[in-house]
Amino acid sequence: DAEASRTVAAWTADSLGARRAALVHRDDSYGRDWATAFARAFRERGGRVVVRDPYRAGVTDWAAYAAYLARVAPDVVLFPGSAEDAAACVRALRAAGVRA
Repeated sequence: DAEASRTVAAWTADSLGARRAALVHRDDSYGRDWATAFARAFRERGGRVVVRDPYRAGVTDWAAYAAYLARVAPDVVLFPGSAEDAAACVRALRAAGVRA
């Protein structure tokens, strides 16, 4: 997982040219560890993590997350979590006009 997150950080910075990243990660050891490794590798490539927030499946208010991310305006949103939760988050991001 740590190696995958470092690879994603390299691709995000080098290929996408992103400099401001938002991390919305599952609140468990996988999500926290993934976010930590990504943040370190992304910073090493000149990036900045502008949001690093955990979520809990079944209790997260995705509209609130999306509204916050719309104000912060990251270049990219990373989501180490479940596909079902990612779909709900993406729907909320689109509804809020987030174009990361």
